[in-house]
Formats: sequence, C-alpha cells, structure tokens
Amino acid sequence: LYQLGYHHITNIDFSETVVYKMSQKTNHMKNMTWIVMDIQNLQFRNETFDTIIDKGTIDSLMVDQGSPWEPKKEVRLTVEKVFHEVSRVLKSQGNFVSITFSQPHF
Repeated sequence: LYQLGYHHITNIDFSETVVYKMSQKTNHMKNMTWIVMDIQNLQFRNETFDTIIDKGTIDSLMVDQGSPWEPKKEVRLTVEKVFHEVSRVLKSQGNFVSITFSQPHF
C-alpha cells in the first residue's frame, strides 16, 4: 500500500518482536508506524481511521477453537470484542477489510 501512495499507515501487532522487526525493516517509510497493541483493546480515539485491514488476526483468534460454524462461547465473545473495537475506531462510512486464510467450509 505504501508504494501505491498510502503513506499514513498505522500497524499494530500483539508481538513486540514483530513490531520491532517491522519497524526496522520499514524505517525508511515516513509516516508508517508500528505499535504493540491488543486488538481487543485498541488505544485509539473513536473514529480515527478511514480504513482498517485485518490480515489473519481473526483467524489466529479462532484457530483450534472448534467449528467455525459453531465456535466456543469464549471465542465468540473475543471476536465480538474485536469487531466492537474496529467499529469504534473506524470513521463513519469507513471500510473494514478482513483477509482470511481460512478454508471454505461449504
């Protein structure tokens, strides 16, 4: 996205190692930031972002947690928290894109 002209990019990850390594790898890209943060408790103001892209985060929360059609209650509550937080920090008329690597189940 950066090469396409989207330069104000905020990335979050739960892993300090990932954030450190990606910060080093992209340190030449101005206005791209990396922050250690839990997606269930986003530390941003309401309506901060025009677009939010999830790349496998929701997948990682659901892995080995039962059927994707009938996930465990704990998993459903976790995913609901994620969607609540995403909705909260997404601007009105904003876009949420979720990229999943989950296999189709139909």
